[in-house]
Amino acid sequence: MELIENQGYTNKTYHDKSRNLFVKVKSYDPFNHKIDYKILNTLDFSPKVVFDDAQKLETEWIDGLELNPNNLTNEQLKIIGKELITLHNSKLKFPKQNQIARRFKIYLQKISSLNKKVPIIDRYYNKLNTFLKNIDTSAPCHNDLWLFNMIFKNNIVYITDWEYASMGDVHFDLAYFIESSNLTKDQEEVFFEAYGDDYEPKYLLIHRIIVNALIVLWINSHEINPFSDEIYNKRVEKYMQEYLSKYN
Repeated sequence: MELIENQGYTNKTYHDKSRNLFVKVKSYDPFNHKIDYKILNTLDFSPKVVFDDAQKLETEWIDGLELNPNNLTNEQLKIIGKELITLHNSKLKFPKQNQIARRFKIYLQKISSLNKKVPIIDRYYNKLNTFLKNIDTSAPCHNDLWLFNMIFKNNIVYITDWEYASMGDVHFDLAYFIESSNLTKDQEEVFFEAYGDDYEPKYLLIHRIIVNALIVLWINSHEINPFSDEIYNKRVEKYMQEYLSKYN
């Protein structure tokens, strides 16, 4: 098997060329790998699961175009929008947990143990806690919608890396995809034309704040930050000020 480099920060992943499979050797944190991966075989845009146990996951290998902000087309945005509304309306029974609140709690504990400070989180701690307490948990959500978890092939955008999937709030998935993909306003319009209007602008704004705050916390939960948190700090401030001006 060939080790796949630069595939996340948690698990080891391989290409089993003899069987043409993607293999993930699982490494656990407090909230990943809770899902029964085989349930994903009902989704046409998830790579088919062929084996899953406590140690590893094997899925079909998708040999396609790995998406990034530089090669993302409007047609792909429409496909992703349609896939996400399909997921959110699917009634699939994902693990039940307020995973986002748990992730905040665990990351804050790690940051504290490292004697680090995150000023933007301290500034808005009470407001963030209020947001987290009111997160909906009624829809199946992916919860990790980076473009590098998507592969385009034959007019399908395959969504991979479901290890954080749980019942959750569709606004978190939407905000996560928009923010992590750095969509422009025009691209957002294309995306929502396909997804539809089954969302609330107020809650989308709240989850833009949550998503960027969560990324800031994840970055700072490492002894050495894997990359800069500057852009995400600025977004938390920007969206929080927009929220306070509109809704407070």
